Amino acid sequence: MESDVLEKLSVVESILKLTNVQAKAFPMNKTSAEDLVKEMSTHLEYLPRSRDLINAKCNVLLSLHKYSSVLGILGNVKKLLPLLPHKRDPNQAGPDRFDSDLLWLEALACSGLGKLDKAIKLGEMCCQVDSCAIHRSVAGRVEKWKRILDLKKSANEAFACQENKKSQELYTQAIQLAVSKNVVECPPFTAILYCNRSATFQKELDMLSAFVDCARACSLDPTYIKAYTRAAAICESVQLYPEALEFLSEISANRKLSKKENRAISQKVRHLEDILAKAKELQGYYGCYEEACGPLPNYYKIFSLDMSAESTDVKKRYHRVALKCHPDKDALCGHVPMDKMNMVFGVIRQAYDVLSNDERRREYDKQLLDQVQGRYRGHGHGGHSFTNNWRKQNSHNHHHHHHGGRRGKKNNSSSSSRGGGGGGYYAY
Repeated sequence: MESDVLEKLSVVESILKLTNVQAKAFPMNKTSAEDLVKEMSTHLEYLPRSRDLINAKCNVLLSLHKYSSVLGILGNVKKLLPLLPHKRDPNQAGPDRFDSDLLWLEALACSGLGKLDKAIKLGEMCCQVDSCAIHRSVAGRVEKWKRILDLKKSANEAFACQENKKSQELYTQAIQLAVSKNVVECPPFTAILYCNRSATFQKELDMLSAFVDCARACSLDPTYIKAYTRAAAICESVQLYPEALEFLSEISANRKLSKKENRAISQKVRHLEDILAKAKELQGYYGCYEEACGPLPNYYKIFSLDMSAESTDVKKRYHRVALKCHPDKDALCGHVPMDKMNMVFGVIRQAYDVLSNDERRREYDKQLLDQVQGRYRGHGHGGHSFTNNWRKQNSHNHHHHHHGGRRGKKNNSSSSSRGGGGGGYYAY
């Protein structure tokens, strides 16, 4: 038998194998999926019009979130119609007849790119054919997309009318529909939902919830400039200046900015760098040359507390937010990288470690008040480097929590021995 025929027979065997893969093997790990794509690409060179191969390859690419690649394949497929084997459809005729399978793949790819309106239109076209093999699953998915769009529209209108709480609740409903254990619908669109809800939390001065939602939005869409600039603004508002710079640097690296965007971000970067430089200069002036690391983060503002808050208030607030934004328990865990959520949780944990320990809190309060009043304590003026210790410990904790570890024993110090800081000063 000629080698050419043997090769084609092996392709037939591969099609049978891939049909089983399509039916049984999802989700698969990234390495297996990438290897499978390479194998299918080789076979498609011999059978470029194979319906099963094209379907299988597109499904694997969708699992890898390579939505543009799927649209590219489907665009080329239109030039190769009809595919083989022929799809028997009594309602359609000719080489350009309706192909619901391909339309649904295109709809899924569009939804993955955040083009929800187009995805809905394509899905509805699939549902127009009674013989559509995937009619039921398509119809349910399309209805969900429509509901998400309607909720977002209503939430936007409520926000514009200053109905902040209503807007927040509507965004939450949309997010609950979009994010489940098995799937995140339309990641770029869902990123917009999180970013918009973040704005409602900002209005309530709930900076931590706003920060968490921005971190989620950035994880879902690494090119979403509004999410990154909002995250940077939130970090700046609680004096997390290095983290703010990190967000701005990352979005500049992730996407090509317009001249206007580049100018705005460059201006903000210079502003943050000036703040850090001036703070370090003041710290050096007051005898903190070795410890000149920039301003302290405002832990009270992170927890939406004032400096008179009792230790019990700190603990209650921490446990409430920790449950809400622990990386391992987040709804997006398993769908997107968790580095942003790890950063947020590291900040939360460090804030709690300081504010729940009486001795550390007294020293922190003194330095925070000095910072507000433009004074810095160094070895030469009776203090020690709290700022530098914070940066070192935060770096350690970020690594520690990234690997799912827990810190040591809980601090059991009493809230009755609070000192420093002064009663009603609101650290905002």
